[in-house]
Amino acid sequence: MAVIEKYPSIFFVGGGNRAPPFVRLTEKAERIVREEAKAKELMEPILVRNIKKLLMFSIDYQVPLGKIKLIESELGLPDDLLCVLTLWVGCGPKAGFPDLKKKLMDFQIQQVMG
Repeated sequence: MAVIEKYPSIFFVGGGNRAPPFVRLTEKAERIVREEAKAKELMEPILVRNIKKLLMFSIDYQVPLGKIKLIESELGLPDDLLCVLTLWVGCGPKAGFPDLKKKLMDFQIQQVMG
């Protein structure tokens, strides 16, 4: 509770007397969350353009996921990119990417093993 009370501009603590306490985001924090979602949506075309440029500079239009992981913040990629790709490729061979899921899993294992 101390952490929540430390940031009154983000969290609103209500309740009291005989009502149970509750916590919610302040209006300002909720507005920022909505703006962030809109900003991500607006950044998508820029992100796609940047990835296309990166692929054009690479050999055979391929870039190892490890290299992309190193520059993901500069490209504007989400922190959970590998999880998103793993879910997206979940269709496997039906989607036309029979070995991409295996490559993603191998990359994740390499990252964990160090």
